[in-house]
Amino acid sequence: MASPNLYELLEVDGSVSNDDLKKAYRRLARQYHPDANPGDAQAEARFKEISQAYEILSDPDRRAHYDRFGSDVNGQPGFDGGSVQDLFDMFFQGFGGGGQRRSGPQPGPDAEVSLRITLHEAAFGISRDVTVTLPVACSHCEGKGAAPGTSAKTCGTCGGAGQVRRVRNSMLGQMVTASPCDACSGYGSTFEKPCTECRGEGRRNEKKTITIAVPSGIEHGSTMRLSGYGPAGQR
Repeated sequence: MASPNLYELLEVDGSVSNDDLKKAYRRLARQYHPDANPGDAQAEARFKEISQAYEILSDPDRRAHYDRFGSDVNGQPGFDGGSVQDLFDMFFQGFGGGGQRRSGPQPGPDAEVSLRITLHEAAFGISRDVTVTLPVACSHCEGKGAAPGTSAKTCGTCGGAGQVRRVRNSMLGQMVTASPCDACSGYGSTFEKPCTECRGEGRRNEKKTITIAVPSGIEHGSTMRLSGYGPAGQR
């Protein structure tokens, strides 16, 4: 079965501007949305098709790929269905220091939360409370990992480098390899006494409730980034 033309699904031609593409999608989405057609399987299928088409054509890179090859960047004419409700990913950006050495603070990873909202909520905006469990800096040791009143000391094995270099002979001559120090697990320091609350990790899991203000007119598949709400980085 031939794949449908994405432009035809949205009732536009190949030269359509981004603004007109958005208008066409919104018009058709209102017309075929399941909330407006309860129990109508054909309308639901049509809504999925136009949502999938808009996902591709609203992205400049994927649209260019489709115009050239007649398929999405993954070799598919569309997506594998998905929800009939708006779905967007919210990334709570992590924090922490950078650097190549394990002995310094490590950046926390992004935390991703998917939120489903109705077409009405997407059109007019909404505030939602989202509860997540994330690692946060241990308040008992202030994220240091050492018990209060004690301090960390430089690792005697790696000299604080966090790495151990080894020299071995080969047919090509001497080769130097570096690997994380086993004595300090690559941190470059060890504790006189680890924090009893976090067991020397410097962070603990904690539940957070975050209020997300979803703006009106948000598009299907949109991404919002909130800085400062991600997992704490490693010490």
